[in-house]
Amino acid sequence: MAEIHTLHTRMTWPRELRHPHNLALYHYWRALKPAQGLPARAELDLRKVKELLPWLGLLQRQPDEDAFQWRLTGSGLDALLGDDRSGRAAFSGWPAFERSTLQRRFAHVARDGRPFAARLKLHNAENWSLHTELLALPVAGGSGGETLVLACLLPFKDERSRYFGRAVGAEMIALRAIRDDALGDAAPTPPPPDMIGRPLRLIDGGRS
Repeated sequence: MAEIHTLHTRMTWPRELRHPHNLALYHYWRALKPAQGLPARAELDLRKVKELLPWLGLLQRQPDEDAFQWRLTGSGLDALLGDDRSGRAAFSGWPAFERSTLQRRFAHVARDGRPFAARLKLHNAENWSLHTELLALPVAGGSGGETLVLACLLPFKDERSRYFGRAVGAEMIALRAIRDDALGDAAPTPPPPDMIGRPLRLIDGGRS
C-alpha cells in the first residue's frame, strides 16, 4: 500500500468525508471488505495506517446496555478524551445531544454495517475550539460474533491539537452515513488546504 498521505490524490472523494486521512482509511477498509459481510478485525494491518494510530479507537457495545464504550484508544484520543475512556459510555461527558446522537449512530453502524462521518467542533476548558472529523467503520471480530466499531477522530489542524488538551464538550456540525453509490469515477475538488492541515505525526503507543 502506498503512503497514506499521498493516497487521496488518486481516490474518489465521498462527499461525506473532508479529511484526506479519513478518506485513505475508508478506502483501506473498503479494500478489505468482502462482497458479503465485513472486514475482520484480524485483517487490519495497522502498519499500513501508521500515521493514524494516535487517532484510532475501537468501540464495543456495553454488556446489557445500548451504549458503546472504548475498548482501545490511541494516544491522540487519550489526550482529547481524557477520562472518557475509563469503561464508561463513549463521550459520556459531552452534551446530551451530541452524546446520544453518536451512540445511536454507533448502534446503526454495528447493526447495518454502514459507516458514517461526523464533523465536530470540540471545546476545551479555556474555550478554545478545534474542528475535527469522526469516521466510524464496522469490523467483525467481537466476542460472540458481535460487530465492533473502528473510529478515527482527526483534527483538521494537527499543529493546534498539540496544545488543545482535553475536550470538555463538543458541537455537532454535520453527520451523514456514507453510501458506496455516492462514489464517482473521478475525484471532485478536494477540500481547501486550510481544512487539511499538515500531515499527522506518528505518536508511538496507545492504551487499552
